[in-house]
Amino acid sequence: MLDGYGLHRLVWDAADERFGDVLVASPADACGRGISLAVRQNGAAADLSGATVYFVWRHKVTGERGTELFTAVDAAAGTFEVYYPAAMQEAEGAVLAQVMVSRGDNTYISSRVFTIRVEPVVVGGEGHEDGFTLFVDAINAYEHATEITTDAATAANAAAALADTARENLTAAAERGDFDGADGQDGVDGFSPTATVTATEGGCTITITDKNGTTTADVAKGR
Repeated sequence: MLDGYGLHRLVWDAADERFGDVLVASPADACGRGISLAVRQNGAAADLSGATVYFVWRHKVTGERGTELFTAVDAAAGTFEVYYPAAMQEAEGAVLAQVMVSRGDNTYISSRVFTIRVEPVVVGGEGHEDGFTLFVDAINAYEHATEITTDAATAANAAAALADTARENLTAAAERGDFDGADGQDGVDGFSPTATVTATEGGCTITITDKNGTTTADVAKGR
């Protein structure tokens, strides 16, 4: 429904032709408005097979500029279309634009400059981002999150392994009676040492408290 409704039909019949219309865009029309271009030569459809057509723009207020590739509808018939990029429509004001054709032999031809007026949004307008920008941001977020998750998992697994080893050693010591106080001075002090293992980002910290005080030791991953 309303396919192509937001495309302004532009006929380019001569290199120096001045386009009389002032085109319109709006932040509310991201990916909805654009140009339906028909290139003519002496009144007949220009065969642009093998050529590449660009939409070149510069926002007079923000200074933003960019280049968008026209999609060929029928290159042999000289018909193309392009939708205005969101970056061009983020702020109201005049945009200067041109159509530029790369003819495939390292030669170019461009149209006269024409104006696109970006109008304000009356209610609830918000800036939009290009689909490609959103795609790149999503990929970067995913890749960085994957790296962080992998690093965190590796550190957690290493710390867990160290904690398991320390726990096994402490259990074996307890089974041997190392902590029952029988080996205290003269066999009568009865002090029972305690030991704890705390996982850290770099490995783990082992804390041992005995009759002489508390001692800590940091064990790095891979030790």
